[in-house]
Parts: sequence; structure tokens; C-alpha cells
Amino acid sequence: MSIIDRDGENAVITPQTDILSSEAARFKDDLRELINSGVKHLTIDCRRVEMVDSLGVGLVIAAHNSLLKVGGALRLVNTSAEVYDLLVSMRLNTHIDIQSANHAEPGN
Repeated sequence: MSIIDRDGENAVITPQTDILSSEAARFKDDLRELINSGVKHLTIDCRRVEMVDSLGVGLVIAAHNSLLKVGGALRLVNTSAEVYDLLVSMRLNTHIDIQSANHAEPGN
């Protein structure tokens, strides 16, 4: 389950659990619904996310690609140190604005 706050083309989605394969279908549906309904600027607030598995990373990348196609952007905020380090090690921070709960990355 996720909490969604939407204002026109902008939305913030806050997953209430880790982004793992066991929860991926529901999170994917939420992301798809937001993007298909006209959201162009999407923030994923990861304050309650401690872990992201390969399927979760794939969902983030798919959302990023879908938003790029409509001239939008994806941003992740409040990522735990572990999630931040994982995404940075995959160099996703070169494509997506990713901010740790502990510090903002320079230039993003």
C-alpha cells in the first residue's frame, strides 16, 4: 500500500513498506495509474523503505523511462543509506534525482 498526494501533473507516492517482489504488483499498479492519468513529475518518498530488490529497481527504472517519454521526471527522496548506496552503485543517480534521508547529493 502507498500513500499518494497529487496536485495536477505533480504527485508524491510514499510506499508504506519495502519495494520488494512480494509488493511489486501493487506498487507497479500505483505508478502506472499515476503516469497514465497525466502525472509528469513524480516523487517517490522512501521514508518507510529499508530495502529494494531487483524487481523494485526495475519498477523505478520503468517509471523513470515512462516519465521521460512524456517530458517528465522522477525523483526519490528520503532514501535510507542502504537504498541510496545501492542505487548510486548502479549509477542510477546519473539519470534520476536521488536524495538520501541523511544528505542531499551535490548537483541534484
